[in-house]
Parts: sequence; structure tokens; C-alpha cells
Amino acid sequence: MLELIFVIVLAGVLAAVAGPRLFSSADLSARGFFDAAINSARYAQKLAVASGCNTRVQFTATGYALHQATTCGGLTFTRIVPDPADGAPFADTAPAGVIVTASEVYFDAAGRPRNPATGALLGVSTDVVIGGSRTLRIEPESGYAHQL
Repeated sequence: MLELIFVIVLAGVLAAVAGPRLFSSADLSARGFFDAAINSARYAQKLAVASGCNTRVQFTATGYALHQATTCGGLTFTRIVPDPADGAPFADTAPAGVIVTASEVYFDAAGRPRNPATGALLGVSTDVVIGGSRTLRIEPESGYAHQL
């Protein structure tokens, strides 16, 4: 009987100490933001191919946003891309404590990633570090966005 009480007390202490660390909402929020960032890059590429207009995904220290070129072949990205779910701007803000590496890429009508400043095809992959531990990579040839 004494052993059973000891095991129950030990399990309670472990649950009280380790439980919040295993199931932190901050970790879940950071992972959700990372997944949304990957999906935004993939959506930007698909939108560029479907519409025939250059579409940029821009990562800043506080989040990301999608824009299309004012004129389809241009490099001035002023048209806000609406979120198909609710029509609001396709953008998101990083959760508290999550830092994002600033970077931007645009996709041309063929879905190829390009440098927004020069319009040149990317020669190397673009890596965006999100939250210090997760890296989003956009491949130079295909534009495929994935977790590194």
C-alpha cells in the first residue's frame, strides 16, 4: 500500500512539473505559425501560376504577407492578396516570442522563385528561420517550400 501511495504522489509531482513544459501553448502556436508560413509560400507560387502575375511572399521579423505585382510582369508589389477564406489580407503576425528571419521571394508566372530586387532567378535556396529552431526553405529550381 505504501508503494502505491508513493507512485501516485510521484506521478502527481511529475505531472505538475513536466506537464506544462510538454504541452505549452506557445510551442503549439509557434508550430502553427511555421506551418502557415510554409503554406503561404506554396499558395503564392500557385497563385502566380494560376493568375499569370508575379506574386511575392515577404517575411519580416514580425510575420509574413503576400502581394501581387501592380502590373503582371512588374516588380512593384502593391496589390494585397486576399485570403480565400475570408477576404482579409493574406498575412499573419508571428506569435509572441517567435522571431522570423526577414526575407522575400516572388514567383513568376511559371512558378519559379526570383529575387524581388533584381528579377533574377534564384541561384541558391532561400532559408527563413522561424522561432530559432525551424527553417523554411524555398528551393531555387522548383520553388518548392518545405521544412529543412
